[in-house]
Amino acid sequence: MQPGVLRRGQLWLNRRDWWSWDLAVGALVAAVVAGGSLVYPTIRGAGAPTYLYALAAAFVAMLGIVMAVMAVLIGLMSPSYRAILEAVPGGIRRAMNPYFIVVFGSAVGALIALVAALGWPAMLWWSRAGGLSLVSGMAGWLLAGTAQLLIVTFNHGSDSASIERHQASIRAAREERMKELRS
Repeated sequence: MQPGVLRRGQLWLNRRDWWSWDLAVGALVAAVVAGGSLVYPTIRGAGAPTYLYALAAAFVAMLGIVMAVMAVLIGLMSPSYRAILEAVPGGIRRAMNPYFIVVFGSAVGALIALVAALGWPAMLWWSRAGGLSLVSGMAGWLLAGTAQLLIVTFNHGSDSASIERHQASIRAAREERMKELRS
């Protein structure tokens, strides 16, 4: 097994899958919310649970969007493109890792947001600041990740379509060459 790689079932999770620009966006959002809630205690006020419930709903929406996009991608993938992805190290599962990360992160984010919102009255000021920053950071990370996945899915679709076009032109050229050889 390679260093830095965790194997769970058939899914390979590499550090490279997690550490990307969208995670940096989430870390920045978390830092801003943490700093803001420490400097301005009203951020941790009575309206915070409503914010957390809204983020829980947003996480569930992201979960549904990414699962639908993943299903469309797998369903519309041409056999030729699937063969190319299977030939790449890690295969199709490796190409699906970013989708799984966003789905898993959205589910965890929704649970954390719900627990924080429900436990808000019993939380201390520092746990409120931590909960707000963690959930906000995850929301920033996963929103940027979801947008990035939509772009990746578009690129997969475009690449799959271009393979079909190239195969059609190769077949036409082959048939033309076969006609020339028969004559």
